[in-house]
Amino acid sequence: MKLQIWMGRAGAGKSRLVLETLEKQRRQRPQVLLVPEHASHEAELDLCRICGPTASRDAEVLSFRNLATRVLSQTGGLADVTLDNGGKLLTMRRALQEVSGRLTVFARPSQRPAFLRQLVALADELYAYRVTPAALMEQVSDMDGAAGEKLRSAALIYGAYDTRLHGEGIDARSRVQKLCDALPGSDYLVGKDVYVDGFSYFNRVEEDILETALRQANSVTVTLLGDKSDPQLFQNALRQRDRLKRMAAAVRSDCDVKTLVSNGAGALAHLERCFFGDETPWQGEQPLSGCIRRRRPSPRWSMWRHRCGGWLGRAAAGETLV
Repeated sequence: MKLQIWMGRAGAGKSRLVLETLEKQRRQRPQVLLVPEHASHEAELDLCRICGPTASRDAEVLSFRNLATRVLSQTGGLADVTLDNGGKLLTMRRALQEVSGRLTVFARPSQRPAFLRQLVALADELYAYRVTPAALMEQVSDMDGAAGEKLRSAALIYGAYDTRLHGEGIDARSRVQKLCDALPGSDYLVGKDVYVDGFSYFNRVEEDILETALRQANSVTVTLLGDKSDPQLFQNALRQRDRLKRMAAAVRSDCDVKTLVSNGAGALAHLERCFFGDETPWQGEQPLSGCIRRRRPSPRWSMWRHRCGGWLGRAAAGETLV
């Protein structure tokens, strides 16, 4: 098992190097490319372009949610209930009703939909960093003032919400949370090369998944956006690099850090290098102001914009729209 960290600024060729390495290694062992959910389709197209029509035989593009589907189909739990956003709001409302008599701060606005969405987002954030209700309550139990009252009320709501998700023999957590618990008992990543590309940082649950992958896979390669040229600008990437290095040390794995340098010579490459750095003027032939052009809206979009504008104007005038 080996961890590789490839760092570089935008345009340095990190994703291209991942695809080229994946294409070379896919005949030796299966390859897995982990990308964010919104980038999975484009990554699949790039994989097919470089590996050809037989790409799916030896390699696959997954997000953390898709990886959870693969693993849970092996270990069990794929058919368990997983709440969508509406189900989370209803569950949070039931949790609020259970503890409403003990709340001192959030009793009045606790039934508003906007407030419920904020509480669900807070719970998701706490789950992402594996903060349990008991740990949260322990940390805020001695705090004084209004901040202490708010945090204790939030801990009570979070505890009731967590009990609802785990109550009555069901597990309604997100699939990524279930993946974190199920992956150690699965052999889905055993012996494979895992590439993680396109992420700015990882939360605690995702880091635990990567740690398990590092224990099971033949190698894990992670790309990060940034370099040492500007520690302030790329502080998130540098901190994530340090956490990954500590992770490798914890599992006694080799860790190799490589920094890629962009060789771009165009106007956009100059803008990327100097936007937050040296105020070096552009000396190329292409005008810097002409390197970015706004795409002209399609006729269909213009038609709908005109039509919606007319509807809004009639509604503002008090006309009833049927």
